[in-house]
Amino acid sequence: MRILHILELAFCVAALNTPASAQWLNFPDPRTPRTTDGKPNLSAPAPKLADGSPDFSGIWRSPDGKYLGNLAADGIEIQMQPWAEKLFKERQANNSKDWPNGHC
Repeated sequence: MRILHILELAFCVAALNTPASAQWLNFPDPRTPRTTDGKPNLSAPAPKLADGSPDFSGIWRSPDGKYLGNLAADGIEIQMQPWAEKLFKERQANNSKDWPNGHC
């Protein structure tokens, strides 16, 4: 009986620790303001709650973390000042050993 309780507890802990990634990332929200071609209007004003504050409800998870570590992940060329480009190339050459997140 004790082993059954341990297994139940282990199952509950495992179930509670799994990420809730069942979000509808490709579900078109009918409340989203859209342009004439059907794409989301990103320059539209934020929806408001009854008290006038912005309504931040909805899905706030990007479909992938592509831009999390590299803002230029699309392969576009970023304009840099000469000192920044020198520093960037230096850090690329030493495998980003001085990258702050690498010390966490």
